[in-house]
Amino acid sequence: MFTLQFQQTACLFWISPLTALLFLSAPLQTVAQIRLVDGRTNCSGRVEVYRLGQWGTVCDDDWDMNDATVVCRQLGCGDAVCATNRAHFGSGIGAILMDDVGCSGAERSLTQCFHSRRHNCYHGEDAGVVCTGSSQSSNISRVDPSSHSNYSCTNPPTSTVRTPIDSSVAVAQIRLVGGRTNCSGRVEVYRLGQWGTVCDDDWDMNDTTVVCRQLGCGDAVCATNRAHFGSGSGAILMDDVGCSGAERSLTQCFHSRRHNCHHGEDAGVVCTGSSQSSNISRVDPSSHSNYSCINPPTSTVRTPIDSSVVAQIRLVGGRTNCSGRVEVYRLGQWGTVCDDGWDMNDATVVCRQLGCGDAVCATNRAHFGRGSGVILMDDVGCSGAERSLTQCFHSRRHNCHHGEDAGVVCTGSSQSSNISRVDPSSHSNYSCINPPTSTVRTPIDSSVENLGLRLVGGRNRCSGRVEVYHNGRWGTVCPDGWDTRAGTVVCRQLGCGTDVLTRTGLIRLNRGHLPVLMGGVRCDGTEISLRSCHHYGLITQRCSRYEGASVICLVPRRPDPPTPRKAPLRLVGGSTNCTGRVEVYHNGQWGTVCDDDWDIIDATVVCRQLGCGDAVCATKEAHFGRGSGKIWMDDVRCSGAEAFLAECSHTGYSNCHHGEDAGVVCSGASQSSNISGEDPSSHSNYSCINPPNSTVRTPTDSSVGTSTIRLVGGRTNCSGRVEVYNNGQWGTVCDDGWDIKDATVVCRQLGCGRAVSAIVQAQFGMGSGRILMDDVGCSGAEESLTECVHHGSETHDCNHGEDAGVLCLAPRRADPPTPRKALLRLVGGSHNCTGRVEVYHNGQWGTVCDDDWDIIDATVVCRQLGCGDAVCAAKEAHFGRGSGKIWMDDVRCSGAEAFLAECSHTGYSNCHHGEDAGVVCSGASQSSNISSIDPSSHSNYSCINPPNSTVRTPIDSSFAPRRPDPPTPRKATVRLVGGSTNCSGRVEVYHNGQWGTVCDDDWDIIDATVVCRQLGCGDAVCASTEAHFGTGSGRIWMDDVSCSGAEAFLLECSHTGYSNCDHGEDAGVVCSGASQSSNISSVDPSNHSNYSCINLPNSTVRTPIDSSFGTSTVRLVGGRTNCSGRVEVYNNGQWGTVCDDGWDIKDATVVCRQLGCGDAVSAIVRAQFGMGSGEILMDDVGCSGAEESLTECISRGFGTHDCNHDEDAGVLCLAPGHPDPPTPRKAPLRLVGGSTNCSGRVEVYHNGQWGTVCDDDWDMNDTTVVCRQLGCGDAVCASTEAHFGTGSGRIWMDDVSCSGAEAFLSECSHTGYSNCDHDEDAGVVCSGASQSSNISSVDPSSHSNYSCINPPNSTVRTPIDSSFGNSTVRLVGGNSTCSGRVEVYHNGQWGTVCDDEWDMNDATVVCRQLGCGDASSAFKEAHFGSGSGKIWMDDVGCSGAEESLTECPHRGFETHDCSHGEDAGVVCSVSLAKPVLSLDVRQTASWGQSVQMTCSISTQYLGGTFTLQQLSGSYRETKAASGTSADFTIRQVDFAHEGSYYCQYQTRVSGHDFNSSFSDSVSFSVVVSLPQPIISASASDGELSWGTHGPEVPRGQSFSIVCSIKSQYQGGSFHLISEGSTESWTKLAVNHSASFYFTQADLLHEGNYSCFYEVILSTRPFISGRADRLYVTIRELTWTEWFHHEKTSVLCGVIFGLLLLLAVIYLMFLLKNKYGGFMASEEYWPMMTYGGPESNENL
Repeated sequence: MFTLQFQQTACLFWISPLTALLFLSAPLQTVAQIRLVDGRTNCSGRVEVYRLGQWGTVCDDDWDMNDATVVCRQLGCGDAVCATNRAHFGSGIGAILMDDVGCSGAERSLTQCFHSRRHNCYHGEDAGVVCTGSSQSSNISRVDPSSHSNYSCTNPPTSTVRTPIDSSVAVAQIRLVGGRTNCSGRVEVYRLGQWGTVCDDDWDMNDTTVVCRQLGCGDAVCATNRAHFGSGSGAILMDDVGCSGAERSLTQCFHSRRHNCHHGEDAGVVCTGSSQSSNISRVDPSSHSNYSCINPPTSTVRTPIDSSVVAQIRLVGGRTNCSGRVEVYRLGQWGTVCDDGWDMNDATVVCRQLGCGDAVCATNRAHFGRGSGVILMDDVGCSGAERSLTQCFHSRRHNCHHGEDAGVVCTGSSQSSNISRVDPSSHSNYSCINPPTSTVRTPIDSSVENLGLRLVGGRNRCSGRVEVYHNGRWGTVCPDGWDTRAGTVVCRQLGCGTDVLTRTGLIRLNRGHLPVLMGGVRCDGTEISLRSCHHYGLITQRCSRYEGASVICLVPRRPDPPTPRKAPLRLVGGSTNCTGRVEVYHNGQWGTVCDDDWDIIDATVVCRQLGCGDAVCATKEAHFGRGSGKIWMDDVRCSGAEAFLAECSHTGYSNCHHGEDAGVVCSGASQSSNISGEDPSSHSNYSCINPPNSTVRTPTDSSVGTSTIRLVGGRTNCSGRVEVYNNGQWGTVCDDGWDIKDATVVCRQLGCGRAVSAIVQAQFGMGSGRILMDDVGCSGAEESLTECVHHGSETHDCNHGEDAGVLCLAPRRADPPTPRKALLRLVGGSHNCTGRVEVYHNGQWGTVCDDDWDIIDATVVCRQLGCGDAVCAAKEAHFGRGSGKIWMDDVRCSGAEAFLAECSHTGYSNCHHGEDAGVVCSGASQSSNISSIDPSSHSNYSCINPPNSTVRTPIDSSFAPRRPDPPTPRKATVRLVGGSTNCSGRVEVYHNGQWGTVCDDDWDIIDATVVCRQLGCGDAVCASTEAHFGTGSGRIWMDDVSCSGAEAFLLECSHTGYSNCDHGEDAGVVCSGASQSSNISSVDPSNHSNYSCINLPNSTVRTPIDSSFGTSTVRLVGGRTNCSGRVEVYNNGQWGTVCDDGWDIKDATVVCRQLGCGDAVSAIVRAQFGMGSGEILMDDVGCSGAEESLTECISRGFGTHDCNHDEDAGVLCLAPGHPDPPTPRKAPLRLVGGSTNCSGRVEVYHNGQWGTVCDDDWDMNDTTVVCRQLGCGDAVCASTEAHFGTGSGRIWMDDVSCSGAEAFLSECSHTGYSNCDHDEDAGVVCSGASQSSNISSVDPSSHSNYSCINPPNSTVRTPIDSSFGNSTVRLVGGNSTCSGRVEVYHNGQWGTVCDDEWDMNDATVVCRQLGCGDASSAFKEAHFGSGSGKIWMDDVGCSGAEESLTECPHRGFETHDCSHGEDAGVVCSVSLAKPVLSLDVRQTASWGQSVQMTCSISTQYLGGTFTLQQLSGSYRETKAASGTSADFTIRQVDFAHEGSYYCQYQTRVSGHDFNSSFSDSVSFSVVVSLPQPIISASASDGELSWGTHGPEVPRGQSFSIVCSIKSQYQGGSFHLISEGSTESWTKLAVNHSASFYFTQADLLHEGNYSCFYEVILSTRPFISGRADRLYVTIRELTWTEWFHHEKTSVLCGVIFGLLLLLAVIYLMFLLKNKYGGFMASEEYWPMMTYGGPESNENL
């Protein structure tokens, strides 16, 4: 029995740990992925990790205390004492799974740390750790941290050991140096025992945000580069940092440990400062001008993170938008993802990021087709909880090809109406890596089931038995040790709040056959998920079968807005129910609110929540008596828009005493009939923080019309599930048709700024109660959601899984007062809605200066106060002089702001109270005793711009140059008159105090689209002309209107002025309908037959361009159509141009596609569509052509450039399907049949085909335009009669009659496309093309070779005196086309210019006219030699702004008093192209190899030099150019040579030095390629037998193992390794080989041998791979060998015996000679023989 029991015990003793080990290896337990081996305790030893079914070691490269800290924490072994290397705990076996581990110290598991799966190590480099030990393991003695001397520590700690990163010590890993405060300076990080800097490559505001947050320094103000805070020293530890902005520490951001930087590129930050650091003054965000910011903020500082990351990832090749090959965007290009390690967790993240629902399938092996280009991610390992794929662990290096491209199939998104949702069970259609069962769940997601956690058997989803999901099955949690803290984690994880009732058996349910998957759970209550708590697994033997842990989460009930009797809020100690100390109900008890930061805004929310009217007073210091119990809330900061106090930001329930209890005084409660309203003027009875004047208003009221709106379930007041209030209850909004326009209305209504994303599928949790709205269709212009089109209240076909939400980007107001701290009042008027404007700031009221004060600013004030429309903006203290501070000056509102404090203003300064601003508003619906003001009564006021009888917001920003943002649509300056509805009629605009019409020249459906959108009238149905809706009267304000379709307001469209038509040409529109007019039925787009439409739409009319494109828009200006013109982009509230540096057809392609304008025909440079104004927002644009918007292309960044507006870029797009005569964008030209690109038959492209031009009226003027348009210089000859051969196809133009000043041939007058045949095809000969280096200029005198109409001789006239472009000026006698004597062409001949009054202004005009850049010098006295012929101009006096020299004032042609000795000349700055640098190796070069780089340039300025410079090293070499290139050779590359290189071209022209821009960089790395060594064996006697496995050595015999290698590197050593033992041997290499000698073979020597070669180059060790294994067999001697061995021994013995006998004989011989006859006598021998007496006698 004893034996049986012992055996059972022993069995259990072994099986239980084995079972636990099997469980712990599963993903549910992070402990299972790592273990410590061969240490003295469980908390010390060699580190081994589990991957792909096997345990393996970790290489000690870069192994340090940060890494050890993560290991100790992961194993629950306390703090790290020591990080060991060099296999301190013995060499492991098997694979080496991790190398180059780089933990920040904050990771939860070692596999989350940066590491490489490839390695260059052997087991002699295995890493280990020593941890202090864990109190949870009773059998583990805690290690004394001071005992590190027992270990070979990488970095032994001092007596006090701390984990390197902890929430309390995160600052220790990063610091700011060289700034004026602790929160500004150069960024330095700590790693491997030293501080180092961060390179500024890719450094931006996202990275700065993470640094400031990590240091507790508030918001990021500025990201500095170029060592703004001084150059650091030591190592550069991080480069190419790419934070999303959401990381907790900088080391969690993507970055490279390798760099190509120097300390002149050290990155820095400026943070606002932290209120927690009393010695740190907060930085004013507006002070960025003191810093060289990469992207200095405007007066409003914004956080850099946008939660919308959809733009970084896309699916390609699938049948829907939610299936396909995964592609990510990085560094300006799209690339694929390798399928190594790709699984459902990764697919889950992709589907969530794209808003495509759940993941159905993770595909591999290029299921959706092979991608192209780069492979950007490999070894992706998502947990499933990440918000974007780039946050998942991954490697940027890969070993894949496009046959391994990963893909996903998602269930689908309701946002795409044309995409049917995928049935998760249909995975059989796809080659899924792990096809789901009939019920598909993503492994981790915010939904309850997908978190791997659920509650079962309760009354709702937030109560029941706790079940966890692991290895494909659900199981229960053992209640041993289960407590409230564990329940809190469960409730939080499931989105069920944090209040909990938890105890064993609280919900007693039979768990059936479910296993117990977790036990011994120990949570501290702060964990994100239950898995993060300490626990054990598979412990069914220790837990009851019928009992499991359970929780009931106390979910806050918010289906109905709390009434006073239900509210978890009350007022105590006051004289009425609406005054008193504020108390909050939480965790079953009432508690108070601390008065830190308590103000009138917070009081407003309390009064609103309790239904007690307006806030009169916010009291502090326990004015209504001290409370008792808990203080639940502190640092309360409401925006004023919250429905409940609990929604306001607060820092927790702590740190005050009851002498600081907050209170409120409210005006009264309409719901309490027995409560008299509080007199707002009675505030003197209370100790108010900010007693208001007689009229107190809440700054924000959520009530809009008869309906309210709120956001629930988000992290801030400006994100969450949308709920509307109707008929006494709150309800949700269905997401059918929900889009960004609807979200825009919600965000605006709540004062939450711009809409970032329209959220669907209940991502903020499912609501409850009624669904009040469905199929919402906002235009984006509405002021409240209820104004939008929808099915009607409670008419829907939805459930709460389709609840809509929004994510708004609320502006951060770090500058002058935020809305809640910038209360307004009107003082001195006849009622509450008129008076002097006063603002409350810093505890006192102050006025507003009237500089720039106008009706737009008054509009914002009236709206903020709920006083209706603005009637009048009063100035000069019309309502009396104020007193105290003047808080605001130079106020410039756009009209769309919710609060006056949001308007741009220059500060609080520089006026006196005689300039106090005021307003008159139409009235306040909230004040029953205020009669609305008659807008026509403005004569009573000194108005700046009194309106007429109908008052609207006064003027669109396009009339006022200073206003980049036009007013909102409801106050817009456009109306429709004379139609049958409000959405059809004659278009009229309001300007200069009166309404006027719009002329119908160029009026089309695009213009109508803008009008309809502006008025909120839906789509454009028809654009009418010829006063279809009746003739207007008064002024005609706009003509030649040309909208792109992206404008928000008509006045933003290009137009040529207000002139030249009569009212019979008044334009009109018909729109599909207006949601704002309930009595207007939507117009049927198909009934256009009732109208005289210009371009009848099909059944569905759409605007050609969507104004929402990313965060930036694009438009074309100055062209003749919507699809040609100067490119302008919209950023930060203003339009700006794009510089033409690097501008090419790929960039144009992106612009044309973005605008829906078809293919790009041409990329236009040098401001051919006219010079823009304002900012130049983009430069060095480099599109691949595949981008969806121009802002996705690589560029220097917004506002960073080295250009001026004569370099503005443009495009010419070829939009299909427009039958109009060819415009510049529809009429590209080419020359065919000539000997050069600048001569030939003229052909025009139109309607998709090339055609010719008829030669009727063809002359030199026409030729001049053709040559100029093609950039081919001057016109030499106009040929007719098909001189260059007859064309084919259409003849597009006839009777061409150019003036010579046109920019494009299609601008010239012509009679149409008719009446000729191809024998009359026109042609041209041009002098040459500066843009085509291979075209020799044509000699104008060679016209005799051509049949010219008017061959130029000495009297050939120029076609037009005013000269356009390069045709009438040239430079002669210089060493380039951009230097020389100035000559102008007039009356058919060239002549010079006299130098009287000649200066740099004149030279500037010449250089600009010739496209030669800026002027360098203006020369006199025939510096370039005397000319001949006429002197055409004298006393030239240019201002410098003229486009051609002939526009400048001068005496008149040929009127002068000069000789040719006074001929004027110029030298223009030489414009050099960017050189091209090429490399003769591909990315890598072997150490000692020769590397050649070639720098070349396309230029006419020869004889210069090229300089090659290493970016982050000392290499620099200058060589004279050989033609247009130079070769640079590095004879023997070393590691100092690796990195990036760039080159530059320098040349000297006319005594001036000119430098090109730098080339794009090329880079290479230096590698050491060591071949595999060769291993062999030999015997000492030269004979060695070989068996089936290798050499066989007889036991006792000597032998040698030889290692050799074919290497170019001298020296080095060989390491011989015996895999059968722990021994290894090292020998120096001689002639690239080494011999290891074994004197006597023994059985211990049998086994596998291998060797590797190590060489040190430039202090760096390099190790070859291992040689193939050599198995040495030690065997016993054979009989023959033994006999041979024995025979030799016998022979040696015989010889030895004979030698001994000879020695004896020789000795006897010596003795005989010594004693003579005695020894020879007979007496001696008998005596010797017998011993007889005879012997004596003889002797």
